[in-house]
Amino acid sequence: MAQNAYLYSVIDWSNDINMAERTGIDGFSLSIAQNDYKVPRIADAYTASADATSANTFKCNNNVLGSTYLGESYGDAFWAGFKSALVAQGITVTLAPAFRSFRDLTLARSLLSTFPSINGFFNWWSWPADTNRNLTTATDLAYQSAINNWAELSDTLWDYRWEQTASQVVPDIVEIVICRNDYSKSHYIGDINPNVDRGTLAPNYNGVSPAGTDDQVISWYRAHPKGITCNAGTFPRNAAFPVDAVFAMVILSDGATMTLDIDSDHY
Repeated sequence: MAQNAYLYSVIDWSNDINMAERTGIDGFSLSIAQNDYKVPRIADAYTASADATSANTFKCNNNVLGSTYLGESYGDAFWAGFKSALVAQGITVTLAPAFRSFRDLTLARSLLSTFPSINGFFNWWSWPADTNRNLTTATDLAYQSAINNWAELSDTLWDYRWEQTASQVVPDIVEIVICRNDYSKSHYIGDINPNVDRGTLAPNYNGVSPAGTDDQVISWYRAHPKGITCNAGTFPRNAAFPVDAVFAMVILSDGATMTLDIDSDHY
């Protein structure tokens, strides 16, 4: 997220890019909301990426891949004009937006007829919809079928969502939503304490390195119990969903027995 990179230098971008490459991430989606300090920060990111092994700008069907979060309220004419304005500047875009109102999978078949100017769809639904149940692949598969070219209960989301991706959906492109540096939320995957660096587990799912090359144990837990009393403010939405427990993912290079001791409890 470029808005969280206010103090970033080219060196900071280089460090992030190099760390991401080591975990099998091929590129960054650079999120920008306004034409302000974020523009030079994105320029710095491009400068840093020139030192990486991959191309500076990702291309889909030989076009720049662009997306947006929301924006369906502007209507199709707006997005058609947006693409035409870029073409006038010599930039052809493959546009795959994340239109939140289309989360309802029954709308999948009407997406392209409602927005004929778009070229694909970015499925933003990485968390359950305010329900105390695991996420299914129903929305993924509905839009995969409609588009053809497929480009919050969360206790164990990182594990089972990757498993769904690899075994059921099998897309060409996976974006980790959200995000490497969205520090205000607990789901960023960068290696910045106190959050779990879940990015270190990515190579075991995305084929960059064989699963189990190195023994790894990564654990995570909610920092405050469900029954805590707050002196002020309100609980976050869905605060009651994650259980009061310690979760651990284990990836081993060979068969073994894993034990976990938490206080006096032995598992």
